[in-house]
Amino acid sequence: MSNAGLPLFYKLLTACINKGGHKQMKLQIAKWGNSLAVRLPMEYTQAADLQEGDSVEASITPAGKITLAPKKVFDKAAFLKRLAKLHDAMPMTQPVVAQMRQEDPTSH
Repeated sequence: MSNAGLPLFYKLLTACINKGGHKQMKLQIAKWGNSLAVRLPMEYTQAADLQEGDSVEASITPAGKITLAPKKVFDKAAFLKRLAKLHDAMPMTQPVVAQMRQEDPTSH
């Protein structure tokens, strides 16, 4: 597959997904039917919590920078379920603030 006739802009795309740090990688544009496509590495899709069939929003600046962002509807019920599961998994410990205050009377 030759991409010799394509502008440089389409030959390489620097994809940036920000989650817990800035990661940058050069990705190659490939032909997919009558369109062009870029394949996202699994590390990126996992970090962005993307699955096959998910939607992303694409934007482009006048300078030609393309940004992809996951387009997910916030699922409050699923979020609360995950939060409750995390809370249940947290170990319960004894409160220590009162004890620390007793041990150091200048901390009041």
